[in-house]
Formats: sequence, C-alpha cells, structure tokens
Amino acid sequence: MSKNDKIFLSLLLLLSVCTFFRWISFNTFTYGDWWYYFPEGLRSIFRPSIWNSFFNFGSIDLTFWRYPVINFPFGILANMGFGQEIAEKLTIFWPTIIIGNLSIYYYIKRIYSSSLAGFIGSIIFNYNSYFLGTTHFLIYSASVWSVFSLLLYSIGLKTNKYFFVILASLSLSVSTAFDLRIAYITFFMLFIYTMVTLVYSKNSISNEQKCINIGLSMLMVILYVLFNAYWLLPVSLTKSLTNNPILNRTLFGNAFLNLKYSIALYYPFWNGTKTISFITQSIPVYYWFVPITAIIGLFRNKQNKTIIFIGIITCLGLLLSKQTGEPFRQLYQFLFNKVPGFNAFREGTKFYFLIALGYSALIGGYAASIRDIKFKSRLNIFVSWIPILLVVTVLLLTVKPIINGAAGSMYISRNIPNDYQILRKFITKDNSYFRTLWVPVVSRFGISTLNNPAISYIEYLSDYSLNNPSLKDRLSMSSIKYIVVPVQDISNDDDFFKNYDKRENYIANLDRVSFLMKRNIETKTLKLYENRSYCSHIYIIDREYPFSNACKNVDFNTSNNSQYEVIFQAVSKPFFLNFSETYNPNWLIRVGNFDWLSVLLYPNYHLPLKYHSKTSFGLNSFYIDPAAICSVEKCRIRSNGSYDIKLTVYFRPQSYMYLGLVISLITLLGCVLTLPMHLIYSKKGLQ
Repeated sequence: MSKNDKIFLSLLLLLSVCTFFRWISFNTFTYGDWWYYFPEGLRSIFRPSIWNSFFNFGSIDLTFWRYPVINFPFGILANMGFGQEIAEKLTIFWPTIIIGNLSIYYYIKRIYSSSLAGFIGSIIFNYNSYFLGTTHFLIYSASVWSVFSLLLYSIGLKTNKYFFVILASLSLSVSTAFDLRIAYITFFMLFIYTMVTLVYSKNSISNEQKCINIGLSMLMVILYVLFNAYWLLPVSLTKSLTNNPILNRTLFGNAFLNLKYSIALYYPFWNGTKTISFITQSIPVYYWFVPITAIIGLFRNKQNKTIIFIGIITCLGLLLSKQTGEPFRQLYQFLFNKVPGFNAFREGTKFYFLIALGYSALIGGYAASIRDIKFKSRLNIFVSWIPILLVVTVLLLTVKPIINGAAGSMYISRNIPNDYQILRKFITKDNSYFRTLWVPVVSRFGISTLNNPAISYIEYLSDYSLNNPSLKDRLSMSSIKYIVVPVQDISNDDDFFKNYDKRENYIANLDRVSFLMKRNIETKTLKLYENRSYCSHIYIIDREYPFSNACKNVDFNTSNNSQYEVIFQAVSKPFFLNFSETYNPNWLIRVGNFDWLSVLLYPNYHLPLKYHSKTSFGLNSFYIDPAAICSVEKCRIRSNGSYDIKLTVYFRPQSYMYLGLVISLITLLGCVLTLPMHLIYSKKGLQ
C-alpha cells in the first residue's frame, strides 16, 4: 500500500467514523424493513429451513439467500449469548463501512491509476442522497459488495487469474445475501463489462485472450450458481422464483420518479434533512453541480477504454431509475411485464446504484485529469478544482443531518420499551408451542420465535372482526394462545395505530370478547389476553367439519421449521391430524423412519396426497387411518389390535435445500483449497 493510499483511506475511514459514529456503538438500531430480534428469535433463524414459520402461519422463505451472511452468523452469536446489537455490527454495519470505502476507492483508482480519483469517487458514491436517504439499509450494503465484485472481476479478466474471478463470485454472493435485486443488476453490469472489453479491444487482444475472457466469465456464472445452490434449487423447483407474492405486486411509484431526480442523483423523498416517504421534494439548485461535473469528467477522459462501460451503465441507470417518466415512457412497464425477474423492481430507485457508480467514476476521473494539465498560473489550477470542491461540499452537506441525528431512521439508536422485555420473559418461559396475535400489527420489538410466532391481526385475520362468532374457532385452530395490544411507541417510530383505529378502541373490543381472559403481567401500557382453548401446533380432531373445538394436542419433536416428528401409541380409530401452518401441497407425511435424501429418490416415500387437505382456515389437515396405513407401512401392532405409529411431517423442498447446501459447501471448500495452491504457483511463477 502506497503512502497516498494510506493517507486517502485513512481520511475516508475517518469520515465514515464521524458520519456513522453511532453505528460504532452497540446500541439498538431499527427502522423500516430492519427489525429488531431478541436472542431467542435469532436462535430460531439459525436453523436452516426453506419454510419460514418465524412469523405468521409460515410460507416458503423467499429471502433464504440471506442465510449465510445474516441468519447463520446472527444465530451463532445469539447462541454464544450475544444479541442483535452486537451481531448486526460485527456482520453488517462495520464490514459495510470498510468495504464501502475500499471497493469504490480501489475500483476507481484502477481505472485512472490515481489515488486522488479513488478518494473523490468514494465520497461521491458513499455520501449521495440516495444511499443516505433510503430507508433500505441493506441496499447500500449490497451495492458496496457488488462494486467489490466488479473490481475483482475486472482484475481477473485483465490478469487472466481465475482466483480473482472466484473471489468476485463470492463477493457477488455476499451482495445477493443483502439484496437479490442489486445482485440482479450487477449480473447485467458484469455482462456489459465483458462485452465492452471484448468488442472495444477486438484489435488489441488475441483470439486466445478473448477465449480466456469468455471462459473466465462463464466460470463466474457457474460458480455463482453453485455458491447459491442452497436457495436456487428449492426456490426454482417449487417455481417460487418466478411466482410469488413479491413478484406478483403491481408497479408502484410512477408519480414520484422522473428524469430530473435521476440526473441530479437526488432521492425524491429527501428534504435535505431526512426522508419523508411518498412526498416528493424539490431538487436544490446546487445538486446540479453533480451531473455537470460528471459530464466534464466524461469528456476529460473520453480516451480511457473503461469510460465506455461507465457511460453505458450510467445511461442505463438514468433510463431505468426514472421509471415511466419521459423519455421512453413505456420501456419500464415493458421490461416489468416481459423480462424474467425484472418485476422484482416494483419501483425504479434501485437503479440509482448504477448512477452513483457512474458519477463517482466520472467525477473521480475529472480529478485525475487535472494532474495531467499544464497550468500557466495558480488561478487556473484553482478554477479547475472549483467543480469538484462544489460537488464534495454539496454531498458533505447531506452528511450533516446524519451526524447531528436530525435524519432519524437508521442513524439514531432506539430504546426498547420495558413492556416488551416483560412480555418477552413471559412468552419464552413457556416451552409449549403457541402463537401470539398482535392487534393491529406486530411491533418491531415484538417477541417472535420458532416456538412462538407472532401474527399481525390486520394482515391475516382482519376478515374476522373481534366480535365474530367464529373468532374462537379461528384462534384455537390457528394455535393462537395470546392476543397482544402493543405500545403506542411514538419516540421509536413504532406508532402504527395512526394508520388504523385508535388503540383504546381495540382494547375496548377485546374486553368484550367473552372467551378471552385478560392477563396482568405487570406491563405499564401493553395489554395481554389469553385464549385458553387454543390448540397446539399439531393436534388431533375426530372430524374435519365442523370444528368441535375439542382438539387433542400432540407432542412432537422438531429439528427445524420444515420437519416435525410425531409418535402415536395404541391408536385404532381414524382421525384428522391438523398442522397449523399455511396449507401447501409440499407438506408430506412419512410413516416410519425418515431420511431426507429418500424423499428425492423415491416418489412413494410418503403418504398419497389424497390424505392431505386444506382446512376451512387455510391450514393443513391429514387424514390418518391406522388400519389402512399400517397395511402397507411398517407399524407396531399391539395385542389388542391397536397400532404404534411414527409419523414425520415434512416440507419436501427442504430436501432440495439440503442437496443445494451440500453443493454450495463442496464448491466453497474446493475454492478455499485453491488459495494455498494459488499462492504456491504464484511464487514459482508458473501461472
């Protein structure tokens, strides 16, 4: 590392520490989609499962790609006794700050062979209003890892060293774990980079070199698929990758986005101090210095080969981030409807990532070009530096409300109300399975674990009014034991009552429900009610319809959200085995010993699907006829003619996940073993 590198990187790190100094602490941070989880909850998500029953009634985990980078390390630290306050800093916050400086600095430095360019470019990339103003913190984390992937990939193509391509694929996989949409954009960005490299250099590189570049790019894709097989296999084979609630959403935000915001690299909801969602703000005049300086940088470095790539991705970012604004109004809608995976971009602000990368490279290039100009006077030098000084000043003004806390959101720490701590202790001291219903919605500080999932009333049960005669059956069959009315927490931005009814109205309605018993657990504001007739996660009823509210709870063992083992002794009559998870035809029943690999190898490894049905409340019910089952499966028959039966309730795609996990781990291990080989051959000069 050169002296300039040490100086500039130290300055960047100092700026990051001054800006995000609150993240250095082990305080609690939560805002938007970033929720807080107690250690009991983190221990639950540690277990790898493609079925997510952590919240609500369970569903296929469409964000399982987060497991290696978020769920797994969080779970390990939770089992070591650490909470989210520490886990998030060690695995996300601090690494993001470091990689955010290193990746963009070295990428831009590599383009211009200038440390100064890397320094200026890093400021542009890391401190624009989009990355600071968006409430989606993980998008920024994904973006900095994507730039790191681009840096490593470009080195690999330039030097023909496959090792850098391996690291690039790993880095892109980390980016995927933070936000799949940014990785999606990065894949197209890497494709454009490869094409530009091959086309623009057609006369300067040999056909052999072109074949090597194509081979390395294919290696990048193959490794990425293998690294991510743990989630690609189950999500693809269940068709959840192309058909899920996230991708089925309609386009949103057309009224908020246009080309002006994109060109200025200005987040539409940033008012100069904080983000005000869904209220567009005027663009400060001084923000136009950013695109103007970027254009100057483009013309100053038009002979640089990489500028073609930078120009393409910048234009692509401008074209897509404006969404349906002029020009080409129908383009975004067409891509949204026709291009596989593009409908994950319900709104176009994610493409600001490309603009930020493009502008940082172009403005950094302008700074690099100044050193090559022969000035006749100091005045000319000063004039040339004015645009850059203005841009840096403009962006550093954006930092001010982050430092003083006026921006709020993820930049200020939160205090967990004591009522939630009391509830946490009360809920987790009971080892039995039950759900908690939160009226109207779950608080971001609400306790939720694998054994005690939380459910939002508005989202899942609002079709049942609190005075509905069927409410008791609905709650009982859904394993709901407690109903919680949370705190109206204004100080922590956790006041959701303003979006629904008044808190006192919910309490008054629940007080009138005859079968609910009000519980006093010494909370100051939080209210708790108990449904004593609740059924467990797995229970027996004599008949499916109508529900008699006389369920017989069943003891079960579970290793994760996707597998439950139940043992019945001395049963003779048919019964319905109800399982209070969202109905999915992939839930299976295996009689006898169970092996996950056999699920994939033997089509008839489980009971026929005719025994599996959906309850009136959308949950799972299995018809168990001991005599019929034990005539074809292995059961223990007692002298009185009754049966001892061992059943495993299993979610079939979990086997795909296990298979993919084996593939991913073998690939990772193989790549890790190449490191010492790479170092050995590098020293011998045999590459």
